[in-house]
Amino acid sequence: MKDEKMSTKETVVRFLEENSGHPVSGSAIAESLGISRTAVWKAIKSLEADGYMIDASTGKGYTLRQENDVISEAGIAKYLREPEAANIIVHQSVTSTNDLLREAAMREDVPEGTIVVAAEQTKGKGRRGRSFFSPVGTGIYFSILLRPSMETGDAGKITTMAAVAVAEAIHRYGVEDVGIKWVNDVYVAGRKVCGILAEATTSLETGEIDNVVVGIGLNIYTPKEGWPEDIKDRAGSILGTEKIDDARNKLVAYTYEQFMDLYHNADEKMIADRYRSMCFVPGKRITIIRGGVERSGLALSLDDQCHLLVRYDDDGTEESLFSGEISLRLE
Repeated sequence: MKDEKMSTKETVVRFLEENSGHPVSGSAIAESLGISRTAVWKAIKSLEADGYMIDASTGKGYTLRQENDVISEAGIAKYLREPEAANIIVHQSVTSTNDLLREAAMREDVPEGTIVVAAEQTKGKGRRGRSFFSPVGTGIYFSILLRPSMETGDAGKITTMAAVAVAEAIHRYGVEDVGIKWVNDVYVAGRKVCGILAEATTSLETGEIDNVVVGIGLNIYTPKEGWPEDIKDRAGSILGTEKIDDARNKLVAYTYEQFMDLYHNADEKMIADRYRSMCFVPGKRITIIRGGVERSGLALSLDDQCHLLVRYDDDGTEESLFSGEISLRLE
């Protein structure tokens, strides 16, 4: 999906990011990277065209401003504990990171854990065939490739892991009032800030899962023009309107690291406990929506598979839900 050898631009931006906030001369960059000063100058101009804010000063050199919030492979990698183990691919704009990675996953040389990141999706996908609002400049959209050894019936655990990872990553960043609305919507201050869509490819021969692509969309900033009419009553952002240094790179890195740690190291009980600690639905009056039919009831609890136990208002019966859509009822 990408060449193993980094481009001149990639090596220059990584060098600048390692020295963020401090001036570095063009000759020092050229000597360190083994390239010409002309190549450095061209790379700087290309980076500025990509949106990087770089100050150039005669006698001092180039300074990458600390308030940059441009998504890059190097920018994400520097916040990972083991950056060399991650296969990160960044695009400025794609139709859908899920579609791109699902196509690439058909090749055996694309390793598990590969992450495709984009600043914009032109055809972002949500659950149940809906579109996902994915504008440039305000969010971050990424997909992670898994090659799990599990039956198709267990695939739902992956979205549970993803919801936990996103909520924990946002909290790790320093944002309070983070919670999960069953099944896998992440909220900040009562507003939805994340959408998750996991898509599995199954072998026709064995009936087992070949791969799973986990798509995650985060609303980092509030769009200046506001949210679209159809989501304005529930959509929110993690950081509001003020751009913050490297926020998007950090949140991708934190989410990726949290998710892969859960995927490789956490058992079902541990994941369920962490999910329950952040899910705000139990104890709430809800409306359950399935097949176009709505029923009201009380959310009682979550079991170790993160199924939601509800008691219906109309007949008092109880049911354990493993999927579906709910809305909270205002009393």
